[in-house]
Amino acid sequence: MKEKLLQLLFSLSLIVPVRASGQSVAIKTNLFYGFATLSPNLAVETALTSKTTLNVSGSINMWDLSKNGNFRKLNHWLLSAENRFWLHDKFVGHFVGAHGFFTSYNMGGTNNLFVFLPDLKKNWYEGYGLGTGFSYGYQWCPGTNWRLEATLELGYAYLNYDRFECDKCGDKLRHETRHYFGPTQIGVSLLYLF
Repeated sequence: MKEKLLQLLFSLSLIVPVRASGQSVAIKTNLFYGFATLSPNLAVETALTSKTTLNVSGSINMWDLSKNGNFRKLNHWLLSAENRFWLHDKFVGHFVGAHGFFTSYNMGGTNNLFVFLPDLKKNWYEGYGLGTGFSYGYQWCPGTNWRLEATLELGYAYLNYDRFECDKCGDKLRHETRHYFGPTQIGVSLLYLF
């Protein structure tokens, strides 16, 4: 009886890896975005069909980077969803996609990493943005479950914010809206497939 149970467990252990090799869920982080903005980020991508996936990501930055009386802040959170179509098979090679995002931010006094906010070094911006666009990317397979992904997203962003003077970050200059067309995200991500 003990031998039969061991044979059954051994047989099941051979089946499970075969089923898992279908790899339908990935957990990832965008290393480029994380280092450029000091923002922890996480995404989950799940297979919808053999050639389509849904990627949902989020990031947050709560750090106050002020020092020696100089105001510096990149506080924001961002939620994004993207539907991807893979040219070969899911999680392999080239893909194109359509994405949408929503963000809320409170930032200023730093170098202009965000080309859609003018004079980020001299001003402080508090508001929200939403947008949509298209993406292109590629995934490399350096290991069985590990992947490296490069992505470029181009699209439109609507920004609604209050602009403040950043000397002492006090006086409100004006309320503005802005329409932005161009890159909405650049990514180099590390992911693990389940």
